[in-house]
Amino acid sequence: MDHLESMRVFVKVAEVSSFTHAADNLDISPAMATRAVAALETRLGVRLLQRTTRRVSLTDSGQIFLERARSIVADLDDAENMITAQQREPGGILRIATPVAFGLRHLSPVLTAFAERCPLVVPHITLSNDPVNLVERRFDVAVIPDGDHYSNTLVMRRFTTSPLRLVAAPDYLTRRGLPASLADLEHHVFLAHSGDGVSTPQRLLEPIKDA
Repeated sequence: MDHLESMRVFVKVAEVSSFTHAADNLDISPAMATRAVAALETRLGVRLLQRTTRRVSLTDSGQIFLERARSIVADLDDAENMITAQQREPGGILRIATPVAFGLRHLSPVLTAFAERCPLVVPHITLSNDPVNLVERRFDVAVIPDGDHYSNTLVMRRFTTSPLRLVAAPDYLTRRGLPASLADLEHHVFLAHSGDGVSTPQRLLEPIKDA
């Protein structure tokens, strides 16, 4: 039995003033409970309990040690209960990064449905069009427009597509003509996304723009 479990046994014996009752409560044998407390006393080099045929009582050293040991055991039980509860029902903060337009347009209904299923999870949303470093910014999940620009160490899943369209005002096409192919774009003026997270269609246009 390890040191923490020996402390747990000692606390229970001290609370019920009986090795037998403590052993029943902890679902161990009385002999195991006796050995646990004896091992704890040997480790500390002091007697914690006075044992008689009628009762078990604390020594002065045992009374001092009990207060701290009880606090340690209670903290350990609380930590274990918290972890167990997390396994049963998700909870905590969920940090999400998403491009501005996508977040404003799509996240609200998704998060509403998510909150109904996982009420103990608190979403923290960051809207940004800048490249996202999930580790440094401590994000749990991110919506990434173009996964090819990120490390292959990330676990990524494609969940939707958003095709880009090249559009022009009617009066511009009247003045400059309608392009029939990508090569025709060499003779046109257009606005392109200036961020680092460009998409595949934009990368196809870049060599034409720079030619």
